[in-house]
Amino acid sequence: MYNLEIKNLVIQKLIQNVNKIQISNETDVSLGTIHNWSIIYTNNIHNKTYLTEHHQIKKLHGLNKTNQYVNNIIEYINSNSNCSLDDISRNVTDHKLSKSSICKILKENNIIKKRKK
Repeated sequence: MYNLEIKNLVIQKLIQNVNKIQISNETDVSLGTIHNWSIIYTNNIHNKTYLTEHHQIKKLHGLNKTNQYVNNIIEYINSNSNCSLDDISRNVTDHKLSKSSICKILKENNIIKKRKK
C-alpha cells in the first residue's frame, strides 16, 4: 500500500527518535501504521539500515510465543500422566500462555486425554 520511499522515510525518522505523532503528521501515515512499522522493522531501526526491494514484510504477530513452550509441555505431560490444563498452565508456562493455545499445542502433537491414560 505504501511505497518503499515512505517506509524508509519513516524508518529514518524513527532512527532519529522523532516523535511518532510528528512523523504521522509529516508523512500522512496513520499513527497505528507507524507503530506497527516500528515493531515490524525493529531490526532495521536498531541497525540503522533501510529497506530494499528484496525485504519481505514479516507478520506483525509472527513471533508467536507458543513455539517456546512446545517441548516443555510435551515433556511435562510425559512425566505427569494425569495433569490438567491448569497444571500445565501453572507449572510449565507460568500462566503466560492461554489454555486455548495449550490445547492447540496438544492437538497438533496428537496428545489427547485418552492417549495420556
